[in-house]
Amino acid sequence: MEDKLIESLISSGVPAIVIIAGLYFGKNLIEHFFNETIELKKKELEQENKNFQHQLDAKLQEFNIKFSNLHSERAEVIKNLYMKLIELQSSMFTYTRRAHIIIDDGIKEKQERTDRVNLALKEFSNYYFPNKIFFNSSITLKIDSLINDYYKIGWDFTDVLYYIENKFDLEREDIKSNFEKMKELSIKVEKDFPILIDELAEEFKEILGVNN
Repeated sequence: MEDKLIESLISSGVPAIVIIAGLYFGKNLIEHFFNETIELKKKELEQENKNFQHQLDAKLQEFNIKFSNLHSERAEVIKNLYMKLIELQSSMFTYTRRAHIIIDDGIKEKQERTDRVNLALKEFSNYYFPNKIFFNSSITLKIDSLINDYYKIGWDFTDVLYYIENKFDLEREDIKSNFEKMKELSIKVEKDFPILIDELAEEFKEILGVNN
């Protein structure tokens, strides 16, 4: 195509040297124009990439801050919930003993045990349910079941205890049956609940990133 263009220009009377110079400088001018355009586009793309990376960094920092705050809040909830769970287990263990040493006043000490376990049940439940959102369904199912068991054992033990203390005309078999029921409830609190609590403790550690 360049050869035809040169032939056409020569036939029209344009000196060859002028044609060659024109072609040379024209080609260089075009190359310079394209090089400048490409360089400009490169700079624009680099700036766009920098802006996009800056936005990504800002979003990542925002996410990290939110995640850090959430993790800290969740850790605080776990700590408080676990402390309340230990107090609940301790108070229920004491309450469901089949025999108690009387230190000073048996009636007063019995009432103190009752008040303590009722308060522990109330405080654990009241703290857990508003903070249930911090835990997955696997953990909440375990805690829900544990709360129900605590309430049920508390009620059942109280009923059996009341029946034994107030029904003085019980038959021998009834007395034996009630004491067996007390023993069963007491052992469940003593043996079964600590296993469930340990399982929850391990899941809490996993959430917190605590290594054994």
